Amino acid sequence: EFGKGDPRWIVDERKDGRNVNAWHWTERDCTKWFKQLLQKSMSGIVLCEYGDCKTTSIDKSDGEMTYCNRKGKHMFFYEIELRVKWAAEIDEKKITGQIRCPSICDEEPISSMEIRVTCDAKSKEGDILKTKIKEEGVPVLRDLLVKLLDETREHFKEPLPGEKQKAEGAKAKPVLLATEEVKPDSRFKNISMKFSFDSSPELMYQCLTDDQRLSFFTQSKAVMDKAAGGKFSLFGGQITGVNRNLVENKQIEQDWRFQNWPAGHFSKVKIVLTQGKGTTEISLEQTGVPVSDFERTQSGWEQQIWSRIRAAFGYNYRKV
Repeated sequence: EFGKGDPRWIVDERKDGRNVNAWHWTERDCTKWFKQLLQKSMSGIVLCEYGDCKTTSIDKSDGEMTYCNRKGKHMFFYEIELRVKWAAEIDEKKITGQIRCPSICDEEPISSMEIRVTCDAKSKEGDILKTKIKEEGVPVLRDLLVKLLDETREHFKEPLPGEKQKAEGAKAKPVLLATEEVKPDSRFKNISMKFSFDSSPELMYQCLTDDQRLSFFTQSKAVMDKAAGGKFSLFGGQITGVNRNLVENKQIEQDWRFQNWPAGHFSKVKIVLTQGKGTTEISLEQTGVPVSDFERTQSGWEQQIWSRIRAAFGYNYRKV
């Protein structure tokens, strides 16, 4: 190539890393992985109670999915045609059909894409099933597709230089911990927060309950026993507590305290995760926070938990 060998030729292989600053186009084929994920996930989904209607298998999954980064940006391009078989049984009569997604693509949100429901044979029961599947089953299928797309993005997404710097910045930033013991006080305040994260409830639940993910984004030792009554510890023991009730991907209830709070005093934390349209709505309620430690506790949630999740995993969020 013209100019190769000149020291200004910057696209030669470099010892300090390929594709400096993620400026040049890189590409990864996600198609096979995503189709395998569809095969594993699309069987046995309850579409409606009428006739115990469930999905049985994938009839067709054609198309392509590609991950790219260029000039410091993540990009996913995909267009998939999906057909899923369903079956029900009414009065010992088996009724079958399909759910068809003509175009699952990056240019249209899952919430508004076209989904058709068909029945293999015309009958009164079949018409009822089609209506109920549209009302009850199609929303379930949309939520599942959002989840699978999120999982695929997470699996293939490569950290970009800016994200690495954010994560390193989060690592270098110390947790604002009080060194003096909080004196016993009968006055308490409550914390209430609501956020919308660009992620699935499954991934957000993992961020808040998986000790490896907790250790990664807090950049400190985290221990999480997810059994009822199991103990947890964050930021190397600066925050401790007990898991009272964990409902997978939906709810977290904990007895929660800072290390320097009065002996035996725990606040109550309740986090509710709700599926939105391609988002997860998070509601946090914390009661029983000592007034003298209220500001540190409140700011800690946003600066040390929510902002760090965004920096480490790339899930943008906004207050609701």
